[in-house]
Amino acid sequence: MISALFAVGFLFSCATAPVDRPLTAGDRDAVIGNVETEFPINRGSSREVILAAANSRLLEKARMMYGNNVEIRNVEITRRAALGAALMHGEDMIRARGAVISRDIQMARARTGTIEHALREVRTVLPADARVWLHNNATTDRSLANDAVDDITSAFIRDRITVVERGLLNLIAAEQGIHLDGFVTDGDFVSIGNAAGANTIVVVGITGTGVLRRLNVRVLDIVAGTVRMQSDTGEAWRL
Repeated sequence: MISALFAVGFLFSCATAPVDRPLTAGDRDAVIGNVETEFPINRGSSREVILAAANSRLLEKARMMYGNNVEIRNVEITRRAALGAALMHGEDMIRARGAVISRDIQMARARTGTIEHALREVRTVLPADARVWLHNNATTDRSLANDAVDDITSAFIRDRITVVERGLLNLIAAEQGIHLDGFVTDGDFVSIGNAAGANTIVVVGITGTGVLRRLNVRVLDIVAGTVRMQSDTGEAWRL
């Protein structure tokens, strides 16, 4: 009987499981490809065990093809209940397929959303005759904070909001003996801003790391010497 089954080969039936970890509408623009794999698994393994194995193998293959900063979504598995040799080993064959998501694209989209939120919040407190100094006050992730400053600056210029030129600010700071790449007090901000003709300062920084990393934005009124706005630690400010 066994030899007859070997002669027949792999006779099997297929069952496809529903898609696991489906793509959200927001993830679709982050899809950079698809991966497939096939592997044996012990007959009787639970759906959870099969999906865990499928995700692990798909992710390993995706990293080889696209680099480490990826995730797997839309995992679809097809379980083949085999006869013949597979029956002898007590295994089924699993075919898995999934979409590859770029975390870099996801992070860039999230940052864009955060900066847009910052712009909306800052605009609500700007005076009608705003002359703005935008300052990168980050002690960590300075390049990320600088990207935020550049994006906000570009938006202000498009909206015809006056932005004080950085070169002038650096010159005035040097004349006053203040180092803008270190800790700057609110009093120093007011002194430099007044000399440069600014009436509002938007101070941009970064707080926290990993999932706790947030864009930190303060708006200072130079004339009154008061804080007009301070960002919080909510999800809207997450980077």
